[in-house]
Amino acid sequence: MKNPSKLSAKDVLMAAMAAHGVTAQEYADFLKSCNIDDIAEMTTKIDNLYDIDCDYDYTPMPDAASKTLKLKIQLKGVVKPPMWREVLVPANFNFSQLHYIIQAVMGLDNCHLWVFQRNPYDQSGPIIGVPMDHDSSFGIDDCNFIADDTPLTAFLSLKGDKLTYLYDFTTDWIFTVTVADILDRQGDTAQCVRYKSDLQAVDSMPVCYFTALRDFHTHSPECSDEETKILIHFFGVESQEELEAYVDDKLFDLDFVNEELASIPDRWEPID
Repeated sequence: MKNPSKLSAKDVLMAAMAAHGVTAQEYADFLKSCNIDDIAEMTTKIDNLYDIDCDYDYTPMPDAASKTLKLKIQLKGVVKPPMWREVLVPANFNFSQLHYIIQAVMGLDNCHLWVFQRNPYDQSGPIIGVPMDHDSSFGIDDCNFIADDTPLTAFLSLKGDKLTYLYDFTTDWIFTVTVADILDRQGDTAQCVRYKSDLQAVDSMPVCYFTALRDFHTHSPECSDEETKILIHFFGVESQEELEAYVDDKLFDLDFVNEELASIPDRWEPID
């Protein structure tokens, strides 16, 4: 999977057209009407629009080691009810640690590429992630801030500061990360203190399947036989009972999540 700035001609055109309200069917019809040379030429023009040299300088919070950030992490586009987690995070953590925090509190499996930006696929602002030449060989082609080396307070230092966390460039799980408050140090590990939505995220699937599964969990007696059959087929189970067991396994467990969060400093050294 590539960084958004290095996507294929087809992917770049899809993103650009979707931004202007073009439907998937209209996009498919468009592809039939032009050849690959036309697409490549168009892509070059689009790439040039986003070829912006971003040079940011920052001064981390000087007393970060004595502060805690209260962050609200909310899944974008999901309402009634929304899905969010409120997490206390040592202010001297870095963005790799925040990535693992989001994975833990949202129930994701850390099996796709990810990036922090001002807005999804916005090449004109900071791109915080893991570069392709990282030891793990699992990263994006280019970024202007390496997550391991960038403290949270480079971009999340004031109440109201906000970034977007984009996970899985195919299904687009998009979360907003907002500084809800800045507190005196509350501890050396992250801790989830409040949450909305009992059901965890469903990795490798579009967000719409998460909402469908959540509706099934909340209103299963009201779901039609046809709706239940569709979910059973899609999630690869054999019966409604197995589907219910799958849902039960995806329910939020605050104690378990906080145990996971407590292990994060063992994996990534906090920035002093």
